[in-house]
This record gives sequence, structure tokens and C-alpha cells, in this order.
Amino acid sequence: WSTSALLELGYMALLPGMLAYVLWDVAVRKGNLILVASLSYLTPLLSTLFTILVLGVQPGPGLWIGALMVVAGALVCKQSITA
Repeated sequence: WSTSALLELGYMALLPGMLAYVLWDVAVRKGNLILVASLSYLTPLLSTLFTILVLGVQPGPGLWIGALMVVAGALVCKQSITA
């Protein structure tokens, strides 16, 4: 453990979490709650795609099946809220 490693860990633990909370709060208060909630289900998919791009990993068929399941789940949740 070094000082720079601890600072990087603190940054990674605190800043993204605080930023996510603030943005979620603003979106829920001033935006379309149904749209915000529906898009929140796509966050794991976007994170996975970003990781694939950064790491240069070749996605397999299991990833695409999982991604389709996440999108289908988001659509079902959105449909159940608006119906």
C-alpha cells in the first residue's frame, strides 16, 4: 500500500458514488421518474460495454444473452409502470 494507491482508492470509492447520488437526485426531482427508473436498469449493460471497450475483451454469446435479458427486463418494468 502506498500513498498514491490509497488516494486512488479513496477517489474511486467516494467520487463516483457521490456523483451518482447527486445526479440521481436531480433526475428524480426534475425529470421524468418513469424514464429515469427505466434507464437505470440499463446501467449494468452500459458499464459492461464500457469495460469491454477499455479492456479490449472479446464478448462471448453469454454476454449478449445477458445483455438482452437486461434490456427485456427494463422494458417489462417500464411497461408495468406505465400500464
